[in-house]
Amino acid sequence: MNTELKIFKSGNSQAISIKKKTMEEMGLKIGDRLNIEKINDEMILTKKEGKSFKEEWTFL
Repeated sequence: MNTELKIFKSGNSQAISIKKKTMEEMGLKIGDRLNIEKINDEMILTKKEGKSFKEEWTFL
């Protein structure tokens, strides 16, 4: 899969915009955590296993 992402400013940080269809195809959802690895001139994003940010901060 080859998809174009957009980097934009969000407050004092930068964020990457991922299309909903791409997220669905990759099995991602809002709140998932990703690891980023740089190999030569490439960035590799992989889904971090475990609880999402939302799951960690939801109180019963």
